[in-house]
Amino acid sequence: MKSLFINLVRSIQKGSVKRQMKGQSLFDNVESFYDIRYKNDDNKRHVLDIHKPMKNNELLPVIISFHGGAFVGGEKWYNTEHCTYLAKNGYLVFNVEYTRCPEVSLFGEIREAFFAIKWIKEHISDYGGDINKISLMGDSAGSWIIMLFSIINKSFDLQKIHDVNPIKIKVNSLILISPVADIKKAMTRPCHIFWFKKYVFRENEFKYPYNLTSIQELIGFSRLEPCFIVTSSGDKYYYSFSLDLKKLFEKNCINFEYVEYKNGERILEHCFNIMHPSYPESMDANNKILAFINKYN
Repeated sequence: MKSLFINLVRSIQKGSVKRQMKGQSLFDNVESFYDIRYKNDDNKRHVLDIHKPMKNNELLPVIISFHGGAFVGGEKWYNTEHCTYLAKNGYLVFNVEYTRCPEVSLFGEIREAFFAIKWIKEHISDYGGDINKISLMGDSAGSWIIMLFSIINKSFDLQKIHDVNPIKIKVNSLILISPVADIKKAMTRPCHIFWFKKYVFRENEFKYPYNLTSIQELIGFSRLEPCFIVTSSGDKYYYSFSLDLKKLFEKNCINFEYVEYKNGERILEHCFNIMHPSYPESMDANNKILAFINKYN
């Protein structure tokens, strides 16, 4: 029954993304490498895609992207259009795939983020990347993953709890697109309690996940890099989460910028600038993202 429900959710997500992305075309002058393994095992999801501008002889700033999908869904190809746009603008982009819940728990997804970023650090030079100019990007649940990585990677205590080894890597900024980052708020919704308990955490983990995966609880363990939040009032599910994250950053004196887009001629839904990169609002948001990255590189 669990697998039937999860497969239904994933099919609905995939169908929705395909409808939204219909008619989009990939950018020219971008060189792409698909399904590169970042861990030598038999897990088919331990792969990533790499996009870079063609005919480039200079070291490229690096963006590492983690897709969303409510932790149980999502595919890296959802973000291919967005990642190739970034590459066309002069970036080396790593688009990471990872195992989804319930095949692993959120704790497992965090560990896989460490595997992927470690591999990327070791292979940046192979693809012409600048090791000193790295940014992490996440949309929806992916934003949660990159914030957790940032915090855990600087805390010895959290590394022991999450069973990961620190990675000596300089990250200059975090890009948070339609972020989902408040497990406490999620737990006030009955559907989310069911979702997290059944699919995102293991039974033994559910006794303490709030303290170990909550940005609100962990933000005091280590300092986040400068953050850029993109959100939209048309995000009917998670718009309020962006507002709460903004307040949390203000309270904790995090260096961040916040950009919010209002509905006008069209409804700007969850992760609109990834799903609809040709919208004028999306182009504006993506240009602001690049300006923010350049500011801190």
